[in-house]
Amino acid sequence: MNLSLVASALRSKDRMRILQLIGSEQLSSIDVYRRYSSKYSKEKHRESIYRDLEMLVAAGILEKKYSVEKKQITYSLKAKEISIELPSGKIVAK
Repeated sequence: MNLSLVASALRSKDRMRILQLIGSEQLSSIDVYRRYSSKYSKEKHRESIYRDLEMLVAAGILEKKYSVEKKQITYSLKAKEISIELPSGKIVAK
């Protein structure tokens, strides 16, 4: 994991909310959008949710894979906890 990417991804209130919505589930971008809209804001566009999901994937926080059961791409947490060793910038995901 890259410290700059992780810090940038976690800087957004919207992305933090998305992580909370996903929790321990596997959700598609549409599922995340619907949950986000009903819980937080109906003004957030689907494309914005998708971009946020992709940024979390690029940072190594979310995992993206094709679900045969759901027949769609789903997102899930790669780890439930991230620790940063400040002096070295080392990131440990658990």
